[in-house]
Amino acid sequence: SVVADLGLKRIDHVLEDQHIKVSIPLAAGWPPDNKALERLDTLEPQLESRLERTAHWVARTTESSLRTIHFVTRDGASACGIISAWAAANPTLHATTSCEADPEWRFRAEWNGENEAEARPAPRT
Repeated sequence: SVVADLGLKRIDHVLEDQHIKVSIPLAAGWPPDNKALERLDTLEPQLESRLERTAHWVARTTESSLRTIHFVTRDGASACGIISAWAAANPTLHATTSCEADPEWRFRAEWNGENEAEARPAPRT
């Protein structure tokens, strides 16, 4: 499943040319365990809050054995440092992070209406 902020447009964030992907393994099987997802649903806003001035949350995808959170930023080193501290504070998540240049936001093609995934506006507070 995909939850995405479809209101976030590249044209409004042209300097945020780096894509950060936070990958969190889940127990195999579909649908994923509700307890695991509830925990992630609690921890993810904490990560977003820590990144508030450094990166923008774009989407999260949930597959049978993986939750992936996507951000864009202009300062990958700072954002990855914040994410690493968050992951270290939550070691049982086994979160991994990757950051790569993506000035055209090509990563969105995976789920932004260019395949069978359903993208919908995320509830933002």
